[in-house]
Amino acid sequence: MEYITKRTKDMTQQEKEEYCALFKEVFGLDFSLEDFEKKYDSPAFGYSYHGLMIYEGHILGSNSIIPFHYDFFGKKHVFGLDLDTMISKKVRGKDVLAMKKLWKSAVPVMLEDNIPFVFGFPNAIAYPYWQKVIKWTDIGNIHYYVHPIRVGKLAGKFNFLNPFSRTFCALTNGAAALFRGSKKEINYNIDRVMDEKYESYRYKDYKTISTGGEAVTHYSIVDEEQGRVAYIIDAKPFSPYNLRQSVRAIARAEKGNIDAILHIDRLGFFPINLFKAPTKFEPIKIRMAGEILNKEVIDERVLDVNNWHICLGSFDVR
Repeated sequence: MEYITKRTKDMTQQEKEEYCALFKEVFGLDFSLEDFEKKYDSPAFGYSYHGLMIYEGHILGSNSIIPFHYDFFGKKHVFGLDLDTMISKKVRGKDVLAMKKLWKSAVPVMLEDNIPFVFGFPNAIAYPYWQKVIKWTDIGNIHYYVHPIRVGKLAGKFNFLNPFSRTFCALTNGAAALFRGSKKEINYNIDRVMDEKYESYRYKDYKTISTGGEAVTHYSIVDEEQGRVAYIIDAKPFSPYNLRQSVRAIARAEKGNIDAILHIDRLGFFPINLFKAPTKFEPIKIRMAGEILNKEVIDERVLDVNNWHICLGSFDVR
């Protein structure tokens, strides 16, 4: 086994093709060369980092990091978003330290580009490995907030409750219209820098709806096993008022087309028309972790989840 890291721009055509084939094998999703170039064309550098496991001359494992500009307590830095860790079933189990070696191979390459911090959201199976073996630090849990239009559909039973949940959602949306609340944008200590390059990279494949004035919300509709869900990607500017209006606007625009609206975040306020899902009903646990690569540049405030603005726009890069 050989473990190396390459920037996207330094990968050969064959390596990219093998990466795409591995992606399909591991995740069961078609991933074309066009998809590859679009996903890893970072708005910060124009490339990403790919830790590659080479076995008998072929890529059979990978871990990727996409760099993004972040504002950290008033200073601009480039942070890395770690994602798409893949090990082919052909070699799975041959090296129990494979994921650690993929990660370690990427660190010096990122430091060459002055990236001081990397974070990610490992799934429930991988999380203990990242924390205990790779030694990432736990940052915190992210929560689900739901607008349950057809609660019976979401639960897979109790369809008789659907008329009640629809009525209840209509009432909460009406209350949201009456309760104006603060329109002031929430300023977080750590947040993405949403410049023109970021906007072009991040939102061109999503639906966009106006929520009044210059405010907009980007969202995506996904057919899940439990029903059709509208996921809020980003509400801009982010304020209690605009989040409420986002739910109202999507509910009107997609009336009869969706079973629920979902916002993933860690809110410090109560949105009238969104309800925090109890932990036991969360479909997937979302836990944030990371590692400081340069402690002379970034301090441990980056490891406090309460300093962050986290939503689907922060990490769900499909």
